[in-house]
Amino acid sequence: MKYYNVLAKTEQQQVLNEDQKEMTGCNLSPFPCAASIDHYFADSCLWHWHDEIEVAYVQEGELTVHINDLQYLLHKGEGVFVNTGVLHSYSAENNIQAVFPNIQFMPSFIYGSKDSVFWTDYVQPLMKSTNLSHIILSENIQWQREILTCIRRAFELLEHTELGYEFTVRSLLSDVIRMICKSNSLVNKNQNHDSTSIGRIRRMLSFIDAHYTEPIQLQQIAESAFISGRECLRLFQNIIGTSPKQYIIQLRLRKAKKMLSETTISIAELCGQCGFQSQSYFTQMFRKQFGTSPAKYRKNSENIGGMDI
Repeated sequence: MKYYNVLAKTEQQQVLNEDQKEMTGCNLSPFPCAASIDHYFADSCLWHWHDEIEVAYVQEGELTVHINDLQYLLHKGEGVFVNTGVLHSYSAENNIQAVFPNIQFMPSFIYGSKDSVFWTDYVQPLMKSTNLSHIILSENIQWQREILTCIRRAFELLEHTELGYEFTVRSLLSDVIRMICKSNSLVNKNQNHDSTSIGRIRRMLSFIDAHYTEPIQLQQIAESAFISGRECLRLFQNIIGTSPKQYIIQLRLRKAKKMLSETTISIAELCGQCGFQSQSYFTQMFRKQFGTSPAKYRKNSENIGGMDI
């Protein structure tokens, strides 16, 4: 996955804190809204969640959206709304590249103050809705098509940042929230997630992220969520779609990829810091995952900073 911030036009890495919460910086910004273009090609992002509301659409190709224990294949023109705090991931397969513009914004960007009607009557009920973790947006449904139009227009404004764009972006995203609240009764209610299982997965992902540099045993992962090893395997397969072992390898590879582009430490040292016991095994897995060697990736990443979208 290549992640481009449309404001800075530079490639970035997905940044998660120790609890797998994605750190976007929106909550610290005087303008708590950010846009990016994610490029996927036989690739995926790590499972994560964040305080921001996320809206996005497929500009080119097709993309699989994983949300809690559900998944959807999105085609060109389709999009997604992801509520705050919802566990999700994205992936592209079958050698089809996906271009995925997305916007993340803090709910306060819309409601302003919790003394306002925007909070009490709209944003708060939306955020606390137990049956509205997400909406898959289709061009074939009028109100969803209108939402997609607002998202595209907001993205264009965030990309070009003309004078006063902030007002229009907030207005467009307010319209998105208004239409979702108005149409909430029309949204598919079949989002019967097993909240207990989702909570256990989040605890296990947080444990793995805190200990990925160390040898990790299946039983340790299971015990972090107070379940058996067998139940741990079942939950990973049913929700994450892979085994804990494969998830750990993917996490280590992505941490290594980030370090290759941001540091100058030797590959041998980097290998150990990312939890790989063997440099040859690390190189083999890195090449398999990213189609290039760690050394070549580091060399190429030095020239990506000024790349155009």
